[in-house]
Amino acid sequence: MYRPSRFIVTSFICLLVATCAYTTVLWSVDRSTYSYLLKAKEDQLVVASERNQILAGRVASIESDLAAKQAALDKTSKDLTAKIKELDAAAKRIQDQQSQLSANAAELSKLRNRPPLFSFKVESSTLVHAEQKKADVQNLVTAAYDVITEVYSQPYLLHSVTIAFVDSFTTPNAAAEIVISNDKDGLSLTIRLKDFNKSDFNDVNAVIHEIIHSFHGLAVLEPVAYEEGITVAAADIVMAKLIAQGKIPAFSPLYVRLTASQYVGTSLSLPRSYSQFYSSPNTGNYYQLTGYGWLQLAKTDTQFLKKFNEAIYEQKRNGNDITETIVLQAIRNTFKGTVSGHSIDSWLNTKAFALL
Repeated sequence: MYRPSRFIVTSFICLLVATCAYTTVLWSVDRSTYSYLLKAKEDQLVVASERNQILAGRVASIESDLAAKQAALDKTSKDLTAKIKELDAAAKRIQDQQSQLSANAAELSKLRNRPPLFSFKVESSTLVHAEQKKADVQNLVTAAYDVITEVYSQPYLLHSVTIAFVDSFTTPNAAAEIVISNDKDGLSLTIRLKDFNKSDFNDVNAVIHEIIHSFHGLAVLEPVAYEEGITVAAADIVMAKLIAQGKIPAFSPLYVRLTASQYVGTSLSLPRSYSQFYSSPNTGNYYQLTGYGWLQLAKTDTQFLKKFNEAIYEQKRNGNDITETIVLQAIRNTFKGTVSGHSIDSWLNTKAFALL
């Protein structure tokens, strides 16, 4: 029977031992490597977890910021919507106001172009031939109205004019007087007379003078010297046209009798004050002085009175009082030419316009 030699057995055992040892070493190395890798993975997981926490914090912060910005955006959008509604409402109000202004302007235009209602009545207890005199005044007013509008422009919001014969005036020495009232229909005026003779210059002139006054209505000129001056001048021009048409007697002279040399040489000065103008013993001379100054403007530029009044009416429609400054500027803006060798600025420094 064959027996392995001791060498072979020994070699086999050694090989087996070596294999076991090698295997043990390999297992030990693999275990160590695995532990190292596991530790590395754990470290990576820790780092990743921390990073995720940081990212989660950033995301939460971003989401919070976004929420705040969204809330702000929503509020802004809401405010903007409200503002748009306010603007739309304001635009609607403006549109309504513009429509109302247009309607008002159209109504004012109708009022301006509509002749006033004239009525005639007798309140005097002593007037003789009252009905005949009332008819004579009515004929004069009818004839004069179209001439006045031709020379002087349309009346300013004048609704009605009443010619009344009365027993007395509030101003005792007046040739006539005018009473003004204002209501929703416009301006109403009562021209008060004590008597009337169609062949008497003063009576005819007084009626025409007061009707011309009524045309300014609420656009009356200030100071009063200007209002009286333009009225005196216009009345002379209207009467001259009525004489040429054969509607009134051929009165001569007319109201303004002052000469150029008298105008330049007078020592009188026109007062600004209403009371001083009417209460002075020189009131008659004041009428001559102011009437002369305005009449020269109207004779030099035959369209002046109409252009001037349109400029004044525009100022009144804009809410301005018709002051001395506005009157003088309106003259400068509407008068064309020179007056008795004077430029317009030089003429406005003469007696009729340089008030004290």
